[in-house]
Amino acid sequence: MSLGCSEDQLTIQPNSTYSEIVSGCGKSDVMTLEGGSWASLRERVAFELSCPANQIDVKIISSSLYGVTGCNKKLVYKYVLNAGIVIQSVQDTGGTGPADPAAMTK
Repeated sequence: MSLGCSEDQLTIQPNSTYSEIVSGCGKSDVMTLEGGSWASLRERVAFELSCPANQIDVKIISSSLYGVTGCNKKLVYKYVLNAGIVIQSVQDTGGTGPADPAAMTK
């Protein structure tokens, strides 16, 4: 788990049919069931931004909207039924790197 907590320090809150909010050690993550396996939003964002997971901050805006900051980027992700978590917006908060979702996939 990317929160760096032991299992007994975690709180798991069912969020929707295929997602759960996991909190512990002052951090949050969104776990989604994708292809029969659980996937971490925090780990996905760390990969997408080439940013260490410990520099990623996940805020739960609503049950289907998640704000993420890290490595000079501010992103909003949305949970869409039958599609999973999709990126809704990206903002560059200083520093260098791609500032739009399309550029991040190249």
